[in-house]
Amino acid sequence: MRTHLFTLALLLSTTAIHAQQSHLLGEVSILNSQTETGKRQYVSNAAVEEDFGQSQATITDATGTFRLVLVGMDDHSNVQFTIKKPGLEVVNTDALQAVVNQRERAKIYMAAPGKIADYRKKYYNIGKTAAEKALEEKLITLQKERSNLKTNEIANEKRIQDLETELAQAEAQRKKIDEAAKELARRYAPINLDDTAPIYREAFDYFQKGELAQALAVLQGANYTRQVQKILQERDTINADRKKLERRDSITMQRSREALQGLSLQADLYKTTLAFDSAALCYEVMLQLDSSNLPVLRQYAYFLAHQNQYRKAIFYYQKALLVAKTEDAKAAIYNSLGNAYRASDQMKESGDAYTESLRLFRSLSEKNKPEYAPYVALTLNNLGNYYRKTQREDRFGKAESFFKEALTIYKQLEKTKKGGYEAYIALTLNNLGRVYYEMKSMFKAKNAFEDALDIYEQLATNNPNAIIPGDLQEFIDLSLSYNDHEKSAFSFDDYSEDLLNRALAVHRKLAEKNPATFQPFIALTLNNLGNLYANHYKTTKAEAAYQEALSINRGLAEQNPNAYYPLVALTLRSLGGFYEKKGKKAEAKAVLDEAASIEGKYGSRK
Repeated sequence: MRTHLFTLALLLSTTAIHAQQSHLLGEVSILNSQTETGKRQYVSNAAVEEDFGQSQATITDATGTFRLVLVGMDDHSNVQFTIKKPGLEVVNTDALQAVVNQRERAKIYMAAPGKIADYRKKYYNIGKTAAEKALEEKLITLQKERSNLKTNEIANEKRIQDLETELAQAEAQRKKIDEAAKELARRYAPINLDDTAPIYREAFDYFQKGELAQALAVLQGANYTRQVQKILQERDTINADRKKLERRDSITMQRSREALQGLSLQADLYKTTLAFDSAALCYEVMLQLDSSNLPVLRQYAYFLAHQNQYRKAIFYYQKALLVAKTEDAKAAIYNSLGNAYRASDQMKESGDAYTESLRLFRSLSEKNKPEYAPYVALTLNNLGNYYRKTQREDRFGKAESFFKEALTIYKQLEKTKKGGYEAYIALTLNNLGRVYYEMKSMFKAKNAFEDALDIYEQLATNNPNAIIPGDLQEFIDLSLSYNDHEKSAFSFDDYSEDLLNRALAVHRKLAEKNPATFQPFIALTLNNLGNLYANHYKTTKAEAAYQEALSINRGLAEQNPNAYYPLVALTLRSLGGFYEKKGKKAEAKAVLDEAASIEGKYGSRK
């Protein structure tokens, strides 16, 4: 399912039609035709039509040019139009929204179906390969320095601690590599190199070859930061002299676009090579140049959220909301804002943002259900989890209704699209199971969990990439925690051992190919199994599960202390409680003291 939305046009308000006429000029060409063939190819005889019948349909001429004559539309109002040509599709759909009598021609690019998908696949592989290589090189360098310093740990204690933190931060980026590569591919597949600056084309050519260091060298050589400073100085001069403004404004705007385009690519390449401080600087410079640039505001906020700088991300999402004009842009921003509020524990603000996102997505879905139904379902899941975790009245009833509606939407999408939504169906079933478990509706919980596991098992065998680790984190860590001693929970425990062992098998299978990602989930599942066995006095099985979980977490903590020592402490506390019930006071004290020592240094897992 796509994670980002195309920008759609504002719906025009109904006004009385006046006799005045206005126009919109445009040009249609083949994507990257000049770059790939040496000659720009224009699209002739393409049908051009304004969406609301306020213009006569027209066609492009031999040079790809068209002129729409608009009736009853004021200057500077928004106009939405379509362009169709058999065997071709519009690539830059956001350009199908323009302004009446705008000074510049609307430039539309078309390509054969499947062309953009080929570009996305190519750029995804480039970005993922480069990021994984950069990560491995960084880890090797840090580990080598740490190893050298450990010959004198006392003298080098401070630097060793800093290295441990850097290693943990670097390792945490592994889970984000695939998502970042997909985002890179999505954003750069539609780029039309025919209308970019020579320096940008040179850098992009290196990027397409996978030679990111050379691409960065070209962009660094252009010194866009210095160019921005010059542009800003020129703006001051322009504001002081109206005549100079008229002569230089168009040149400055073109240079600004080139600078923004180059800095955007530079930031993405820095992110791909894990140079995050340099990427942040690129965004800051871009916003100096254009503080109300909606794509840059959203990209920067998204970047900050992935760096766990949630409060700063909230600030830029709020700025983006002030700039956003279309409903779909606002809906997506509100959803992201809800996630950032939730991560920073601002629950009321999170719920309000999700609610507004859902309202907007529902409105959009009424007009274009195939496009927006997935986003309605995603927001329903977010709201369901929000209500499940609050203390509001009827929170379980509301959460259940949201999850059920999301499930209905995903099942219909899976039926009509024939693939691609299985993981989301499983996630929603699991969310329902959590609600039923907390409501003590054990039969319903059992059915929901088993249905979700059926899907996860099938995906683990046939399509493991469809399983999002974050989804599984919710699934294992939050759904199947068996430490509830209330009598009603024991009726569900009849099924729990089988469910947990099935979940454990899924994670063991996935860990064969990706141990760094899925070993922590193996440990969490074993910890939950230990809790279950302890509750039912299966002491041998309980201790074995705890010990295996402890062994895995200790191994992970050796590589990434900040991330995994809190999990070591979590398992130690479970084991300590088990020993106390068994009357093994000395063993209990030893593991609980170790847990307290770890939590004092690394914090506890919440």
